[in-house]
Amino acid sequence: MRYSLQRQAVYEAVTSTDCHPSAEWVYDKVKEVVPNISLGTVYRNLKELCESGLIDTVETEDSRLRYDGNVSPHVHFVCLGCGRIFDLDGANELNLSARKMGFTPYKEKIVLYGLCPECGNKE
Repeated sequence: MRYSLQRQAVYEAVTSTDCHPSAEWVYDKVKEVVPNISLGTVYRNLKELCESGLIDTVETEDSRLRYDGNVSPHVHFVCLGCGRIFDLDGANELNLSARKMGFTPYKEKIVLYGLCPECGNKE
């Protein structure tokens, strides 16, 4: 993957936050640094960064993609009440369990859907 100012700005926007941003959020942040960038360019660069393994995606319950700059093993929890996405520990234990059973995992992507403690307490 070749270097470009736009791609670097997109990468930095995604990796500078833990909010699991949407493409539109990334676009708004990158536009502050690269004012003439288009939303299409942001989408193309997000796709290339995902394909190269530099960032990852999280799919929400309504099939919208959000982006994650943390590519270390972890689990995502998507709250169906407020829509926030949380990082959880636990991927390493699942990876180890799979290895004990003879599997050779190379990558994991685990997403749990439900209510966060705050939304759960409202019900």
